[in-house]
Amino acid sequence: MSGRSDELYQKILELRAQRLGVSPQEAERVDRSKPLFLLAADVAAERLGISPEEVLAADLQRMETSPYPTPECLTPDEVEDLVEAGVEPGGLEVQVGVTAASAAQVVPLPKARLDHLRSCDACRTLLAASRPEQWRRAEFRRFLDAEFPRVSTAQDRAAGRPSSCPGSA
Repeated sequence: MSGRSDELYQKILELRAQRLGVSPQEAERVDRSKPLFLLAADVAAERLGISPEEVLAADLQRMETSPYPTPECLTPDEVEDLVEAGVEPGGLEVQVGVTAASAAQVVPLPKARLDHLRSCDACRTLLAASRPEQWRRAEFRRFLDAEFPRVSTAQDRAAGRPSSCPGSA
């Protein structure tokens, strides 16, 4: 592999190790032909002291009997509105009526919808999963900046950020 390919491989390996919760050496040895859900079932089975088949059967049972989503659960566009407004699942009390930065409008969710969000674990989990942790967002931004240098925009210039596009100022 070339130097650049080696760097990318190592970065991907580190991210894989982080995702799997193992060392980079272990991540490199993981059987790539086995689907990740089966690998996860193996790990859970070992942790719980049961067979991987029992883990998968319990997961299937949980999915088949789950009432989620109910008619009261949030719709994808409601989740998007909450994410754009910066609403965090744990901070609903102080976040009601937050102004969305991108749309400059108040989140259009009535109190009943927010009350449902406060009481529904599945909807809170969905909202939390829609908002990656700050360190992951920062890491992703660094990756994008390194891999795809940004072209200066009027917004960048107004914010005093340097241009990465030759000849633009």
